[in-house]
Amino acid sequence: MTELITSIIRSQVKSSEPFPVDFDIVWTWLEYSSKGVAKNALEQCKFEEKIDYDSFVQITNESQKKIKRKRGGQEQKIYLTIDCMKQFCMMSNSAKGREVRQYYLTIEKEYRKLLEEMKTPRLPVSGEWLATRETGKEILKGLNDAVKEHTGSEARHFMLVRDGLYRGLFGMDSKKLREIMGLVKKDCVRDWFDDHTLSLIQSGEYSINVLIEQLDIQGGSAIYQTALQVGQSLRRFLIKPNGDLELPSANNEQKALPYIDIESA
Repeated sequence: MTELITSIIRSQVKSSEPFPVDFDIVWTWLEYSSKGVAKNALEQCKFEEKIDYDSFVQITNESQKKIKRKRGGQEQKIYLTIDCMKQFCMMSNSAKGREVRQYYLTIEKEYRKLLEEMKTPRLPVSGEWLATRETGKEILKGLNDAVKEHTGSEARHFMLVRDGLYRGLFGMDSKKLREIMGLVKKDCVRDWFDDHTLSLIQSGEYSINVLIEQLDIQGGSAIYQTALQVGQSLRRFLIKPNGDLELPSANNEQKALPYIDIESA
């Protein structure tokens, strides 16, 4: 019986009518002792007629018999909006009402969990990605050492290297790239790149390291220009036939970045 009533309610919820849900089915499912008790509960919830529900007198053969037995007695039909039905069920003190409240609490927890997952960098989807990411750590260490040796400042000048490389590849620095991709501060940008893009970035970082060492490049400005030129040389491997770049965003959609002429930017 419960499954039958649930299926009927679901079918009514899909209706495009403003008041699609039959109150008789709802109060029966909520296990009220009578329609009168359920109607009193509805009125105590401060729902407004013609806004949250609609009511009218329905004349049937059965109700006509009742009218003959009870002078003037009539059967009132009540129909609820979908929102009114949900709220009424949640406000009910019956066992079914508690089930409904628990259901919506579970939905809310799942929704919050989903939001947190959307803020977290995506998990690697292949062993190749993991291997590439692990190799990149050694490349970054070597680049960090080279930058520190040739500038005297590791952290600040390494950010120049990263921004130069990203500007050469994507036409923007890492801060703008993070914004375009819809990432939050705690997200690691490179965790959102696919295998191909991540490999290109690490190839660029390796090349910058080699150039710094072999050409004995000194100073943050010169190293930035080197990183920019390396990024420009690799950019052609990211450009699509239509001239756009495609990058993942924080909601797992692809964002097309228009081609930016680095020389005129």
